[in-house]
Amino acid sequence: MLSLRHQHQPQPCGCIYHAAYALLGDPTLLDHIEDDRTAAWIARLARRGFVPYHLWYTRLSSRTEPVITDRDWEAIRSQAQVQQVDTLPLMVTIASNRVQGYHLTAVLIPSRRMGDVVQISDSALPGLLHLSWQDFLRSRWAAAYEVEMLVSLDADTHPCEPAHSTSREQVSV
Repeated sequence: MLSLRHQHQPQPCGCIYHAAYALLGDPTLLDHIEDDRTAAWIARLARRGFVPYHLWYTRLSSRTEPVITDRDWEAIRSQAQVQQVDTLPLMVTIASNRVQGYHLTAVLIPSRRMGDVVQISDSALPGLLHLSWQDFLRSRWAAAYEVEMLVSLDADTHPCEPAHSTSREQVSV
């Protein structure tokens, strides 16, 4: 079973690289924590064969609070069954406690058949968190502004889906 990596982030910037490191395990990503340009981060992920894919988001221009619901999280969790995987490795954007704005965390959601323990790598904290599914839903880490997955740029690694229904249409609100 997949497990997140974790490294504490003492400085107030770099969470995008810490979250990617937690999911991919590539410590060279942490060489770039001072570069907070989103485009540079995406380019570095693409060189490693991955890009972020939105599963859910709050339109930041129109809302000041996240509006994700337990039902949305259940729909996201159901993607593990759709994709036939044991866990969903996610990047979750939450409100920052350290700076004004947002903070990116890595979250590992188990499929229903794998249990209810959610792993969270929040680089602002000293270590990994393990929460039950219900505790996660009540936590600040579930109050998401965005939920993304790192997807492979290798098209052959993605299962075929019927033309009338895509994973994005099933999850997005």
